[in-house]
Amino acid sequence: KISEKNGKKIHCQIKAIDFIKIKGFGMNKSRLTDGYVLKIQKTSTSYPLQVSPVRILFINQDIRRLSNKIGTQVESKSIQNVHNIVKKEFDYLMCLANQIILSGANLILTTKGIDDLASKIFAKNGSVGVRRVTLENLKKIANACGGKITMFRSEKISEKYYPKILLGKAEELFEEKIAGTEVLILRGCRFCPGGSMVLRGPTEFLIDEIARSLIDAINV
Repeated sequence: KISEKNGKKIHCQIKAIDFIKIKGFGMNKSRLTDGYVLKIQKTSTSYPLQVSPVRILFINQDIRRLSNKIGTQVESKSIQNVHNIVKKEFDYLMCLANQIILSGANLILTTKGIDDLASKIFAKNGSVGVRRVTLENLKKIANACGGKITMFRSEKISEKYYPKILLGKAEELFEEKIAGTEVLILRGCRFCPGGSMVLRGPTEFLIDEIARSLIDAINV
């Protein structure tokens, strides 16, 4: 049981419980949070501090300009050709960012990076972008919120494609500071109420022992 509302107990799956380890203070500061805690900072300070309701887009791709692979380089004697290459990179990023905005999402979770220009576009439209989310956490949140991991192409896509995108839904997203560590809390998942245990302790070894003890106790 993770919470109780109007006399009704709310349960969640054991796999949906996530452990967040934050060093500092004592064990008595550990708590169970009704929602997912992302120990990741936002990519831009211009993002809104709170979003409600939340429409989540799950992406497993880079939201950055195209870059050359390691060991390859582009050479040209014409400056105009270099400018055309740079312009094409920016056009690709602008097209990708606009596709994400047109999907209707106001929270973008990706396992890879987000370019500064894309962050500026998201902030201008009242959306929040979060990068470097682990694939395991992305799948957990997607299952709990009723979403699906989506891939976007570089070229323009038909408007009929956007309604087919499965966006996750939650009640609210807000930022909180725990012992100097800024975390994002996603509360009110659509399908499965998820819970995150914020574990505190003076040393990392002690926090790991607490996590192992809790896993043993939950699986009894």
